[in-house]
Amino acid sequence: MVAVLSLAGLHTVLGGGPEPVRPREAEPARDLAAESFAEAFTRAYLTWDGAHPERHDNRMAAFTSEALEPGAGLSVPARGAQEVSWTAAVRDEAV
Repeated sequence: MVAVLSLAGLHTVLGGGPEPVRPREAEPARDLAAESFAEAFTRAYLTWDGAHPERHDNRMAAFTSEALEPGAGLSVPARGAQEVSWTAAVRDEAV
């Protein structure tokens, strides 16, 4: 028993011991509320109908204050329409 333990100790000393445990890099925290807001804002901002420009302004009022221009500054074209039905947050950066 003494010989086996001595050999095990010698092996540990010469082998350098076990690998140290390295902490994993923490994944950055996601702000789901901010991402959801950004997606909803994008869908509302990029959806418009030239025949009914007031609808765009009404949708954007939920995201903006009176300090901003109506429709968050987008000039809805007089003709045509565009509807955004899907968006996805693909990157999140802490600023």
